Amino acid sequence: MLIRPEPGVVPNVSKSGQLELFSPSTGAWFCCSPTGAAVWIALRQHQGQLDPAADMLAAIWQESPDRIRGAVWHWAGEFRDAGLISIGP
Repeated sequence: MLIRPEPGVVPNVSKSGQLELFSPSTGAWFCCSPTGAAVWIALRQHQGQLDPAADMLAAIWQESPDRIRGAVWHWAGEFRDAGLISIGP
């Protein structure tokens, strides 16, 4: 399962240090918590592959990979609902 940003999504770090995502095609702005920002970055570092992204975060956060996988799925749903990503094979 691959999680890909929609074409044109623009990431930006705000003055407060939060990750903001903007979709020019929908006009949607999305501001991430630190956890959401880490998930976005991990997914981008792993070319949208959920399992390697979750495994990396689990190792960093010293958490169960299954628990982090669930958190990554949660954030993927948030990103999808905001029109920022597509989820596919």
